[in-house]
Amino acid sequence: MFFFNLETAALNDSLIAAPHADWTAVATAALRQYDRNMAVGEIAEAIQRYVSEQGMPEDQLCATLYQQALRRIDYYSLALAMVQAVEAADSTLLKAPGPAVQEELFDEPMSA
Repeated sequence: MFFFNLETAALNDSLIAAPHADWTAVATAALRQYDRNMAVGEIAEAIQRYVSEQGMPEDQLCATLYQQALRRIDYYSLALAMVQAVEAADSTLLKAPGPAVQEELFDEPMSA
């Protein structure tokens, strides 16, 4: 997946390489527990918590730059990429929209 800024791409690489966190398991569990949109939000929140628990650099300049970089990260895109990867690997996690959602789609007015 292509990310639009360096900070998001760098964090994506870090999450993939993190030896103590299995993000595939987190994404799979979220998809099993919630619908897709809710799962993406839950995963994005989990990533934010994970990053905030990592601690700040000791050097004041590095700490300032680190905080600014954290503000630029697109956590939603990271979570969505994880969900898409997990769904591609396990098609049983794909859920068909419920009847209410399908009905909503058919009730939308058609543009001329």
